[in-house]
Order: sequence, then C-alpha cells, then structure tokens
Amino acid sequence: MYGQYLSETAETDQAQIAAANKDWGVRPSHLDGRMVSILTEMTTNNAMLNKAMHYRSYGNVFGNLCGAIFGGHAGGTEGTLVLQTAYNIEGACLYGSCWALNFPFHLKWQSTTTRELLWLQSVLSQAMSRNSNQIFLNNLFANAGPATEQLYWECANHAIATESSGGNPWGAATCRNKFTDMATPLESRFYHEVSEASFHMRMTRAQADEICQKIMEKYEKLIPIDNYGKKIQEVYDMEHLVPRKQFVDQYKRMRDELNRLGVEFAY
Repeated sequence: MYGQYLSETAETDQAQIAAANKDWGVRPSHLDGRMVSILTEMTTNNAMLNKAMHYRSYGNVFGNLCGAIFGGHAGGTEGTLVLQTAYNIEGACLYGSCWALNFPFHLKWQSTTTRELLWLQSVLSQAMSRNSNQIFLNNLFANAGPATEQLYWECANHAIATESSGGNPWGAATCRNKFTDMATPLESRFYHEVSEASFHMRMTRAQADEICQKIMEKYEKLIPIDNYGKKIQEVYDMEHLVPRKQFVDQYKRMRDELNRLGVEFAY
C-alpha cells in the first residue's frame, strides 16, 4: 500500500513502470489513479509517451495533467482559454487519457485565483460541460498559505466560479504550489464544502458573479504579497492528526463570513 501512494505521482517514466506491481505497487485496474502531462505549450516528449503507453497496456484508468500559462505563449486570457480547452482534446487523442486535470495558471504569480484566471476557468468549464462528454477537473493554486484568511477567500472564489459553470473541484494547492509542508486538509475541506454548497443551492452564474466580485475585493490587492502562513506542524496536532482549536475556530469563522455573503452550506 505504501508503494501505491508513492508511485501514483512518480515523476519519471522509469519510476512509474518500476512501480507497477499488483502485490505492493500500482494495481492493474481503475483503483489506482495515474497521470501523464502535456508539456507547455502543446508539446510532449518520450517520457510522457512512455507513461501513456505503459498505463494503457497495464490496464490503468489515467488522466491528463494540463496547465496553459496566462501571459506566456498564448498571450492573454482569451488565447490561454483556447489553449487550455485544446489541452483536454489533445490528451484524449494523443495519450488516450480518460479524464483531464486543468490548472491554467498566471505566469507571474503561479496561481489560478486571479481575476483573469477565475474568468478563464469559468468559461472553460462552461465550454467543456456544454460541448463535451469528457471528464474534467479544475485545480486550485492559491497565492496564500495555511492559517490565513486570504487562503480561505481564494478557495471560496475558485470553488464558486468553477462549480456554478459546470466545473469539478480537485484540490487546494497553497503557497503557489511550491513549498514543502505548507498545506493542510483544512483548506481542501473548505474548498469542497463551498463547491458542494454552490451545487446544492443550484447557484446561477449571475449569483456566483455577484459573490465572487465581493470576495475578490477581500484579497486581490494581497496577491503580490508572499502571505504563506504556517506549516502543517503548526496548524495540526501531529500526534493525533487533528487541527488545533484556534485554527478550527478560524475555519468556522470563515464559513460564517461566507454564509453572510449568501453561500448556504449543505451541512
């Protein structure tokens, strides 16, 4: 079982192939998720092709990991949106992937919660859900880190913008997805609870836009600041694997603030 957890995200093709073992590694079934990436922009290499061929021959259901760069080769928001949509098609045609994990991100901030990227993922989700039967997910890269109010606001904005547009939440990556131990289960739980609230409310895009604009005002000016918060060892009691009381209280307070903005939680 230990081998399964490590090998699902192994970087090299050799490591992925070596970890394929039904007794102690990745099993030949849909039970163990694996991914292969399209390289920015719209390219691949022998390692990625090796992974895809191995996954298919071994019997795995695997996904396409794809992230176009806003401000890069595709230019601005519209160009990046077209490129990101094409990634979903390319993964299915080139690799034979069964689903796609989308994370178009900002060239400067490496996040997906800026005003431009929220619009992009919203329209991407509308296009994919209306015109395709492909399974796709939306990944959140936040600028802020654990135990900051900014992180909760970013999680809420991404969840509302994507779910109301037909998107599907994946998980919350913090601190621009670049530091060890700077993530906790709290923000991912919050992200999914907000997404579920939007679903149960049958929130319209007009309602979502109104709430998202209010939330954006709370953190947009903070995006350039390195507000990385605390490590998981500070937020959680690592002996018992539970969050410390002050951070549970913060979590509840952020839920209450979001509720006052019009988000009705399912539970």
